[in-house]
Amino acid sequence: MSTQRLARITRWALVAQAFGTSPAALAQDDWQSAYRVGDAVELKVNDAVWQSCRVSENPPGGLMRVNCVEYVQPSPGTYTRAGGVYIVYGKSDLRAAGSASAPAAAVAAPAVTSNAAPVAAALPVAAATPVAAATPVAAKPGTDGLRLGEYACYGSGGSILAGFAFKVLPGGRYADLEDADSGTYRVDGDTVSFSGGHLDGTDGRELANGNFRIGRQATCEPF
Repeated sequence: MSTQRLARITRWALVAQAFGTSPAALAQDDWQSAYRVGDAVELKVNDAVWQSCRVSENPPGGLMRVNCVEYVQPSPGTYTRAGGVYIVYGKSDLRAAGSASAPAAAVAAPAVTSNAAPVAAALPVAAATPVAAATPVAAKPGTDGLRLGEYACYGSGGSILAGFAFKVLPGGRYADLEDADSGTYRVDGDTVSFSGGHLDGTDGRELANGNFRIGRQATCEPF
């Protein structure tokens, strides 16, 4: 596991130990209560880039999640960030859509009508100007539903399942983050099945936009 990823997991553990509670319980704050499911927001990528999203989950005492569209910087090939569901960890990582000037995203963000998976409708370009239909997001070069690159998996309350993290490789292959254990995967409709490697025998379900669910409540998504 990389030093950066290990530091992130350790940080949550130290905070939880210091306050005697879990990361999920610590996540709820006054700033979080200002947002509602379905709100158009922008998620911070860096100081200059904000990604268009909508709030998909914001339970009292739990972690906020936002569903974002793929971001492509206007100058081709300079920077991209995958669309999908992201966890919001702090006030500085989120702002209301249109609250400040931000670079344009490649496509409009999907609307969210409940805490369930977001529906494929368009995000208003301005606060109250609906777009007729969402522009399809071009698939990443994974060809069969999974995106090439690293995946992270989260349990109930957004806890990181470090043992499930993996990398999607070309040719229907996958490996753990250290490339020490590898295997193959197969996608059939909205189901992905892993053979060999550390996820041998694991089946993911409800595959959509590169994200899928495993077990009763866990989810895996591009990192």
